[in-house]
Amino acid sequence: MQSHYRSPLNFSKELIESSQKGTEKLNKFSKLVLSGMENKDGNEIDFDFSKYYNLFSEAMDDDFNTSQATAVIFDFTKDINKIIAQNTPHISKIFFKEAFKFLESTANDVLGIIDNNELKNSENIEDSEENSWIIEQIDARTKAKSEKNWKLADEIRNKLTEKGIILEDGKNGTTYKKK
Repeated sequence: MQSHYRSPLNFSKELIESSQKGTEKLNKFSKLVLSGMENKDGNEIDFDFSKYYNLFSEAMDDDFNTSQATAVIFDFTKDINKIIAQNTPHISKIFFKEAFKFLESTANDVLGIIDNNELKNSENIEDSEENSWIIEQIDARTKAKSEKNWKLADEIRNKLTEKGIILEDGKNGTTYKKK
């Protein structure tokens, strides 16, 4: 997707690894957005989603310019990550739903570069009591860490690990995956 369909395709180990890393980034980002949809309340964030829809459409209308369309998706994720980093954990679930909708309609439905099965398994995240409990534990751990209560933070992580939940701390907050 990072080269124009009329251009010769270059295959190399480095390019394939780069594509895999990009796909992993998008999948990880989609998990972050999905976990944000668990927010019970939060502040409305002023973000122009239509700008990215328009840029994506323009790229696709420009002789199916998938490399530019992919760049729009990565720019979108970069800008959303900045907002999440600046406002976590006080962002409304509506913001995360809109971000997920953009990813689903572009990276998934049009380009097919996000793992469809992973998205489908995650679509019911809002309705899952288990996921709500996990989010509450992550929030409690984040609070404990901010209060420098490392013992409690470690206890929460260990409790989640025992239940098969792996936490991944990053600059944009904590995400999780199930073993």
